[in-house]
Amino acid sequence: WPDIPVAIAIALSTIIMGSVCWDVHKKHEASKRWRQGGGGGGGPSLSSQVFWQSFWYLMAFYMTWPPYLALQYFWASGREYDNYGFILYAGMVVPLQGVWNFFVYARNRRLKRARESI
Repeated sequence: WPDIPVAIAIALSTIIMGSVCWDVHKKHEASKRWRQGGGGGGGPSLSSQVFWQSFWYLMAFYMTWPPYLALQYFWASGREYDNYGFILYAGMVVPLQGVWNFFVYARNRRLKRARESI
């Protein structure tokens, strides 16, 4: 039973992140006509920034929970000890989700500082 909420969370997080990216893209495109001078500024657009931010947070999520879900299915099928390396990987990445999120956060801070220094 613990695998059902995880599967639902994986599907919902993917749908919600896609919805956020699509909504920001639509609003960005709709607001272009009200900007003066094209509103470019030379940097990446807001919709591009939101897309990549969402993408990296989803990758951090995908590094953690799908392996855990697959491990739950292996254990339910009775093949729990067929691949010891996978058990180690799935068991180690679940507690490390905060570390992956920190890497995404640190990446964004580093990119922001690089843009400001230019």
